[in-house]
Amino acid sequence: MNWLQQLQEQFLKLRHFRRSVVRNIQKRTLLNMCRDEIEMPVRVLVTGSSGFVGAHCVAQLLERGYIVRGQLRDRSRIESLRSVMKSQAEFDDAKLDFCVADLSDDKGWKEAVAGCEYVLHLASPSGRVDPSDPDKFIGPARDGTLRVLRQASR
Repeated sequence: MNWLQQLQEQFLKLRHFRRSVVRNIQKRTLLNMCRDEIEMPVRVLVTGSSGFVGAHCVAQLLERGYIVRGQLRDRSRIESLRSVMKSQAEFDDAKLDFCVADLSDDKGWKEAVAGCEYVLHLASPSGRVDPSDPDKFIGPARDGTLRVLRQASR
């Protein structure tokens, strides 16, 4: 079996696992997440909150009244991201906080998911990767996703 077939096999396994997790979450929470008005504050962890898609998701959640915890790899980006959010959405400062956690390490994830009802997982490890070796970018992405899912399910 060549590396492309191995990659396809791993992708299918991860996709099946992800679909089953998503189905379970959708059954429990889809109606709650789509409500325009929230009766009680709901906290959402957004991984990858400093990325293009993540920042837009954070802004939308804040606009709809959710309390958002943004995950970052580097604490030094907190103030710049907060100012970006202020320019994109109107919200109370108390509704946005940040945590520091890295997908390649277990440290910080327990605290990141603490008190959160939902997790919007948008992060993926980045950096220069040799494209001839798919395990160098697929493995870390898969492991990071599993790390977040394990902590969220506890």
